[in-house]
Amino acid sequence: MERFINLWNIEGKDVKEISELIIDHNYIEFHRRNWYWPLPVEFVGITNGQRIKVFTDGMSDFQKYKSLEDAYTFKVKYILIQDNDFEVGREVKGIKSLSFFIPELVEWLNVYTVCLHRNTQRKQLIIENDVEEIILNKNMPEIKIVFKTCNSIAESAHKDYNSITLSKLPMIEINYKDEVDIITVRNDIKTVNRFFSLLIGYSSYIDGIVLKYSNCKTSRLYINEDFSYNKTHYSALECMRTKYDNMNTDVGNFFGGWYEFCNEEKYKFIIKMFFDNNQNKEYFAEDIIVQYAKILEGYYLRENYEEEKSRNMQKEIEKVGKEIKKLIFTDEGKSIFKKALEKADIDWKYNSAHAQDIANWIANGYLSRKGLSNKLKELDERFLSVIAHNSNYIRGFDKKNIDSWNVYKAIVDTRNYYSHYKADDKGLMNFNQICEVIKCMKALIVMIFYSKMGMPIDIIKKVISIDPEFRMNTMFLK
Repeated sequence: MERFINLWNIEGKDVKEISELIIDHNYIEFHRRNWYWPLPVEFVGITNGQRIKVFTDGMSDFQKYKSLEDAYTFKVKYILIQDNDFEVGREVKGIKSLSFFIPELVEWLNVYTVCLHRNTQRKQLIIENDVEEIILNKNMPEIKIVFKTCNSIAESAHKDYNSITLSKLPMIEINYKDEVDIITVRNDIKTVNRFFSLLIGYSSYIDGIVLKYSNCKTSRLYINEDFSYNKTHYSALECMRTKYDNMNTDVGNFFGGWYEFCNEEKYKFIIKMFFDNNQNKEYFAEDIIVQYAKILEGYYLRENYEEEKSRNMQKEIEKVGKEIKKLIFTDEGKSIFKKALEKADIDWKYNSAHAQDIANWIANGYLSRKGLSNKLKELDERFLSVIAHNSNYIRGFDKKNIDSWNVYKAIVDTRNYYSHYKADDKGLMNFNQICEVIKCMKALIVMIFYSKMGMPIDIIKKVISIDPEFRMNTMFLK
């Protein structure tokens, strides 16, 4: 964690005030005395000869590491650090390339980048190994893993020895054909990080972001956003979901499929909701099952063009409604429908003034879309039937042994109860059942994402069956 306390001024104004900037990887705080401003604003300061620009989005009530008293807290969006002056304004554009570091890549790649040797005089030497770059995306933007050397020299407190550290770390490098802005950069960083998060099983933070501009200037970028994935479910002792040496020939192909999937507009929202619900924070199990059910239903609707079908169906409903309107006021139809409406306790009379309403209800009932239970069943059967296989285990928590279909229905009943605040709790799963079905639904979503990478079903089966997070529910696939 880095902390800077010095004089800062609002960009474009020469009024300086004591302020505090705190950087802890992807968590940033900024506090300033004697000034309150609820709108977006930029602050500029100089520390150790370097210029720092803080982009904020108004005020914040939350602070974690604040030490400056009598100061207001601002909500930081991102910060830039560079040696030369900044362009005035909120926009950051003209970016041609960037690089950044994902800490988990070191273990996942397991590539020996430096080694220890002895020369002919028996003195120890540290030697860099030549490591080929790994191409993830050949098309623009060009995305690859390169290995960069990092040296550091440390002097001991007693001045009697020095130490030199040599490391060669895997860095993600992205090169653009045309100039891009910081929004594109942020989206591409998230896309790459999410790809490796799914292959590794977890991620913690993004570090060492360096931007290069078309005018040859460079900046260090810090984004105040949680890039973590699944850290609350993986312990430090658990193994990674995959390793590079198991799939090195396919990583580029898989990433190409993932990059295309993430940039399809119709899928962006469901991808965002899945990763937002797996950040390094606590969630209620009831909220998670609701969110996963929405994600799976949203994916099904997009894959099967259900919303387009719904629009076409509405046109047909209007036609069918007119026919039903004629039928319900025949002598035979009136006797049936009038009695049914009385049972429903409708507060208006059964007459021609409400004929179109009644007709639309009936038409929608006959022509309604497929229910969520059916959609879950179809998706589950398409991806190794993890929910179905665990149905007896899930229902076993309340001593009931029922078929898989009733588990699909129980998921929907539970989703409806917590999402719509329904009064009827019939079919509601208990807490233990919800926790188990969440793991099965999450495994299903991960398998869907793998399929979008272009991963064959036999590889998906192999990966998911030994995954540390899912193995209690997927070991039957071995």
